[in-house]
Amino acid sequence: MKIKQEIIDEIKSRVSIVMLAEDLDVKLVRRGSGYRGICPFHDDNNPSLSVNDNKGLFHCFGCGAKGDVIAFVEKLKGIGFQEAVVFLADYAGVDISTGRSSNPPKSLSAAALPEPEDSKEQRESEGQKKSGEVEPVFSEKEKQEALQRVMEIYPANLANSTEALDYLKNSRGISDNQIIRYFQIGFANGSLEKRVAEDSRQYHLLQHLGILND
Repeated sequence: MKIKQEIIDEIKSRVSIVMLAEDLDVKLVRRGSGYRGICPFHDDNNPSLSVNDNKGLFHCFGCGAKGDVIAFVEKLKGIGFQEAVVFLADYAGVDISTGRSSNPPKSLSAAALPEPEDSKEQRESEGQKKSGEVEPVFSEKEKQEALQRVMEIYPANLANSTEALDYLKNSRGISDNQIIRYFQIGFANGSLEKRVAEDSRQYHLLQHLGILND
């Protein structure tokens, strides 16, 4: 069975390589903007494995192993490319035939909240949420898509924040990655508002949904 490239890309976008590595018993420690750990691919006495969660890539400075999440699973489990993709699809809760979510995702990476396709004239005709103007009307599809994007951004924020993860562990007693993924726990760090222009339709949609507020 040949797996479509867009489905492979969707699977890769949903998997945090850091959380995947830790779930596969590869312990990582935050170092600067990335993570370091003992490489599982050779007899490593020093933390020579470097993992970049933002790029979804790994590289070992000892044995030279490198690649994306698929290559990581291939090498760690000793399986082929297609088997690794199927494994990751199940891990990420993606239907391998459609690319859609089949179960609560086990991991999500950051997804940009894009500017809508509406032109400036269209946005103005639909109204801006300002005094004396008509409040925009949003379709159910727009609302669901916006909420889905937010649910992709917040867990990624958490995965990339040592402080937030420490708070969960030390103040709330939550350190199990499976629990974090299942309940899709995230971190609202204020970055969401910076992704959308204040006068855009997306900004007002997020206000309407209660995501952005005072």
